Amino acid sequence: MDIFSRVFWGVGLVLGLMWLIVVFYILGTSQDGMLNAEVIEQEMGDSLRSFYDMIIWVMYPWLALGLFLLIRFLMRMFMNRSV
Repeated sequence: MDIFSRVFWGVGLVLGLMWLIVVFYILGTSQDGMLNAEVIEQEMGDSLRSFYDMIIWVMYPWLALGLFLLIRFLMRMFMNRSV
């Protein structure tokens, strides 16, 4: 596994854990077992917006790295075939 793959998997793991923590945080604000968008917007709108503004700087380069790895994989798979 090369450095690009390791970075992709490592950053993907961290992003997944961060999203999981955010989901548990949102689900923890349910009132009487009900969760609606108004409550989320009123109680956590600013913190979720700042989380989005921070995570977007990591998400787009991570997706670009994934696209690079996919293209590299496809090129190696189809270009190196000997008939």
